[in-house]
Amino acid sequence: MKKMTRNVGCLLPFVVLIFHACTINGNTGGPVASTEKEMTYFSFLAEDNGGFLLQNLTGEIEGQNITVYVPVGGIYQSSLVAHFVSTGVAAYIDGVEQTSRTTAADFTNPVTYTIRAEDGTEQEYVVTIVCEGITITPEDQAEYLLQALVVPYSGITITDVSLYASTGQCGIVAGGKGLSNGVILTNGLAVNALPPNDSTCESSMLNEPGNSLCSLLTAPYGSNDSCWFEITFDLASGYNGICLEYVFGSEEYPESIDSINDACGIFLNGTTLEHNVALDPEGNHININGPFFHGDAVMLPPENGLEYDGSTPRWVAQGFIAAGSYGNKLIIVVCDASDCIGDSGIILSRLRGIPL
Repeated sequence: MKKMTRNVGCLLPFVVLIFHACTINGNTGGPVASTEKEMTYFSFLAEDNGGFLLQNLTGEIEGQNITVYVPVGGIYQSSLVAHFVSTGVAAYIDGVEQTSRTTAADFTNPVTYTIRAEDGTEQEYVVTIVCEGITITPEDQAEYLLQALVVPYSGITITDVSLYASTGQCGIVAGGKGLSNGVILTNGLAVNALPPNDSTCESSMLNEPGNSLCSLLTAPYGSNDSCWFEITFDLASGYNGICLEYVFGSEEYPESIDSINDACGIFLNGTTLEHNVALDPEGNHININGPFFHGDAVMLPPENGLEYDGSTPRWVAQGFIAAGSYGNKLIIVVCDASDCIGDSGIILSRLRGIPL
């Protein structure tokens, strides 16, 4: 029987060659760790932020800078939940891991996100919230103001409209990103609401009369330089109310708290305080002497995007009425109290029906 033998020495170079090929650059055959760490999407969603936002706000990403534009009036920034998407494996703020649509952060100042790649490398992105720039075009024709205020095909049919104002008291508001589009009614000049905030008491003394509805809100002071906008409308059968967004700001803040009481109101189908649907979140009427302007939630420039020294954020006024009803009346008023000094204004947008 012939003995079979193997030449191990001849196979050794091939084994070494194969091992060498599998260990080039330290790769032993496993997957290569990714270096991807790009932030591809960033926003604040209304549904994630407990009523602080009235609309979704999407950031604009340019390089490593992310800018989120907000409507005039501003938003509360101290505790916002962000929705973000990245190609990395984790995101951090000051070393604390962030979970999209879950973790809240303080965006009062620019916030730096650190995106970590699978291979451990990192990339920073800076998120800044900015109130969009606005323009105000004076407008004295009620029909043009109405066109800028009402959302088309939203259940409301306008049957009559009237405006009681001096020249320049009202205007059409246009936001640079379209977030603030609407109208403004003031007790002075509409253009005086434009930023920057470079005056402690921007004033236009019109010496015009007051309004009985406004005087309900300015009591015990009388009202002056009033402006009011009356809208008569029918409501479609598939709707049971109306709503609109508004911001009230004033140059009377904070100097004239407890002495002057500029105010605004939105009255639906009635002329008593019970018919005023412009209320703060606690149900109080809006005036300079009211609880809101005595608190610490007042929006200040430049965050509110206005000349006004103090303002509300953007709120929703709403009222419920019978579906399919006719001849409903909405009266929006703003006025000075006691004197004709210190402009105030109400910015309004998106008047629409509330679907059943």
